[in-house]
Amino acid sequence: SAVLLQWLEPAALSATLAVSGIADVHAAALAAARLVAVGRIDAATAVPAVLAAFATNSTSKLVFACVSGGRRYGLRLLPGIVLMVAAFALAAWLL
Repeated sequence: SAVLLQWLEPAALSATLAVSGIADVHAAALAAARLVAVGRIDAATAVPAVLAAFATNSTSKLVFACVSGGRRYGLRLLPGIVLMVAAFALAAWLL
């Protein structure tokens, strides 16, 4: 993400972290934290990018749940996943 940030500027950070968040939200959050720590971006830029990573990671988990456990299983998980992402979005908005 640091290479893409240098090449594409901070505006692309959310998209970059969203794509990396599909596989691992922790790595995306760590990358954003490192960029904040070294002064490349501020927290106001990092938080929405981490939210994007969290949302795509949650969506990918829901897709995997539907594929492995069936549609009914996925629908049972849907409310909890939506509430988690909504809570994160609310917290990010309140910051």
